[in-house]
Amino acid sequence: MFRKVAIVTIAVSMAGCGRESFKLAPVSGSVAFEGKPLAKVHVTFMPLSSDENPNPGPGSRALTDSEGRFVMTTTTGRKGAVVGKHRVAIEAEQGGAASNAEQSDGAESEDVMRKRVETSLNAIPARYNHQSTLSIDVPSEGLTDAHFELTK
Repeated sequence: MFRKVAIVTIAVSMAGCGRESFKLAPVSGSVAFEGKPLAKVHVTFMPLSSDENPNPGPGSRALTDSEGRFVMTTTTGRKGAVVGKHRVAIEAEQGGAASNAEQSDGAESEDVMRKRVETSLNAIPARYNHQSTLSIDVPSEGLTDAHFELTK
């Protein structure tokens, strides 16, 4: 009898394995710095754990396009972000972040490229990345207007 109970218990507990304990929702939005779209910056959502949910699911990440827009994808490669509260970090891609006004259509001079690198490394204050105070709550229906307005 004990053996049957043990086998049933193991089978029931294994049935839950592989099931995701989180829901995903589509998330897109934009990032601006001092009112100008911010291109080539990484936007990262990190789901916040709680006592009820110590493992809320994978984080999500996106790279903004030339207009500062982004679409989140989980670290497991699925579109969207975990439903719930997240800490948000926005980081410059090394040598890449530039406001739309600083971008050029043609070849850049060495001075312009140097300025772009210096700007990208220093433009985004720590309070938006490794010391981020940004957060967002992703609802089950998702977001199409997650906008982050950064200032100096």
